Amino acid sequence: MQIQTAGIVIRENNVGENDKYITILTSEHGTVEAYVKGARRKSSRLAASTGLFCYSSFQLFKSNSRFYVDQADIIQLFYDIRLDLLRLSIASYFCQVIYELKPDTDTCNQMLRLMLNSVHLLANTKKDSRIIKAVFELRAMAISGFCPNLIACRECSEFDKKMRFYILEGSLLCNDCASLGKQALDQTGFAQITQSVLSAMRHIIYSEPEKVFSFTLDDDNLTLLSEVCESYLLCQTDKTYRSLDFLKTMM
Repeated sequence: MQIQTAGIVIRENNVGENDKYITILTSEHGTVEAYVKGARRKSSRLAASTGLFCYSSFQLFKSNSRFYVDQADIIQLFYDIRLDLLRLSIASYFCQVIYELKPDTDTCNQMLRLMLNSVHLLANTKKDSRIIKAVFELRAMAISGFCPNLIACRECSEFDKKMRFYILEGSLLCNDCASLGKQALDQTGFAQITQSVLSAMRHIIYSEPEKVFSFTLDDDNLTLLSEVCESYLLCQTDKTYRSLDFLKTMM
């Protein structure tokens, strides 16, 4: 069995002295794990094209239930991301998130587009990394079936009041409804958000892919957005990420 697909390498593990095992987020086949023979030799024609963050066109063949990389041609390398430790750490975090989410054939193309756009901005622009990180976290959750309901308050259906975001359920509750005291609801796990942050979250969830990064916030609101999106991802995936722990020591 052979397949031809484009994808970005999100994980690599060394095997033996010269080989490695990689995980590829593909455009059509979800995440695919493949063995790359001799990839760690300096003379290997597959060394660069199968490296972490590399977006390549892969030719894979399957033998005995395992995929092998037969050929890989670089589409985009994103090398400059390695020149900034902070942005490198963020990109590594994105890779770990995708590895845990394991996008299927229905969502992999959207996730690949999000990943490529995110890594491109990290590697080639000066856009605030907090925006890139927050967009990736919330949009990745939406693509993966954890889309929060950000349209209106879940009780009164008002949409322009001051809101609390319920991280566990991914829903909104306006301050008026929260203060009524008639609900037998756990009032913990809420984040008080500003109208600016709510507008940014709605933009991330509901805008077209090519516009998802096109917004600005002042520093305080951007810090709040970053905290809320990160908390939502961690709550919904119920995972810990070593790259995120390292990233926090830098930020």
